[in-house]
Amino acid sequence: LFSILVAPVLMLFQTKFVWAILLRRTIGWPSQQRADHSTSFGEAVSMHGVQTLLGVAAGVLSYSYLPDYFWWFVPVIGGVLLSIPLSMLSSSVHLGRITRDLGLFMTPEERKRPEVLLEFDQAMAAVQSKPMSALGALREPHAQALHLALLPSDELLSRRQQHYAQGLMYKVMEEGLHSLSTSEKRELFSRVDSLRELHDWVWSTTAE
Repeated sequence: LFSILVAPVLMLFQTKFVWAILLRRTIGWPSQQRADHSTSFGEAVSMHGVQTLLGVAAGVLSYSYLPDYFWWFVPVIGGVLLSIPLSMLSSSVHLGRITRDLGLFMTPEERKRPEVLLEFDQAMAAVQSKPMSALGALREPHAQALHLALLPSDELLSRRQQHYAQGLMYKVMEEGLHSLSTSEKRELFSRVDSLRELHDWVWSTTAE
């Protein structure tokens, strides 16, 4: 029943996207909201208000001109007319927690945590019990390689930014890593060339 009611709403959304493409309008694809958030009445009206009006108009026209077929249209019209409350109900955090407590709509992974995630939990617990220092991150080849792989290229940096990073590196070599502030460490650790040079320096010297 729920699928029957939701299907017309989805078809209207798809129709909206097709018309937007034909009219050469930009179709946004914002990031999904994965945190707990219930749809408010205002949000539901702004998203489904036009659909509700179309459902009312279609219902009035079908009942006025095709009364014998009106009840055949009810499953289609009903989903559009109920789009606002259905949207609010299906996004309810409170209702979601109740269904979870009852064991409804849960995936097998939610019922029993996969082995790979259990191993991940153990690895994260071990890391958190022995956090790696900044100097340790510079010395550890695996951490260094992962960090460098995630950093953007230094080609986008201005000459002034490159000189600033080079100055921070010389400061570390002369006074030690502890001489840098948190913001300076963050700046230094976000530069590929300076970080590689500093990594080589750490391995080639015994001084901290």
